[in-house]
Amino acid sequence: NTQGAGAVPVSGSTVACVPAAATGKHGRPVAAPDVPIEIVDADTGAPIAHVAPEGTPVAIALASHMLATLERTTEGLKLDWYSYSATTGSRVGSIAVKSTTVPEITANDQIAVFRVGRFLHVLTFATGHSRTVVETVGRPVGVSLEGSRLAWAENIRGRGRIRALFVNGRA
Repeated sequence: NTQGAGAVPVSGSTVACVPAAATGKHGRPVAAPDVPIEIVDADTGAPIAHVAPEGTPVAIALASHMLATLERTTEGLKLDWYSYSATTGSRVGSIAVKSTTVPEITANDQIAVFRVGRFLHVLTFATGHSRTVVETVGRPVGVSLEGSRLAWAENIRGRGRIRALFVNGRA
């Protein structure tokens, strides 16, 4: 008995739900602005925490103890990261991000990786510093982080390829 979701990232048996405000282009749900993101236990349905974004989430990544969001605000695009525990989700940090037409983010408990154009950037949660880790040949899609392995797909002159590299939390 819930409303539609704009995004539903998963980490282990934990799920986050970004409520949808409406249906956007091509009939896809659009995230609601300034509405709490609910984090629940997928096995039991029990609430774990809720996070109150300051803008409209356009991309979201969930790790075992961290939630990272790209949010559209009146000041522009921001990457916010939140620590969540038994009942709370508190914002730990925030940085401004250059706007991108297709926001993508992935995270583990130490870092978030986000895309701006053909560049992939790593943000270290502990320091709040970000750095460019790679300029891709083609536009990266499906950016994914598993442990310290970062992977993505690229299309170059009609041919697809999967690329990967290892990243660490140093910024």
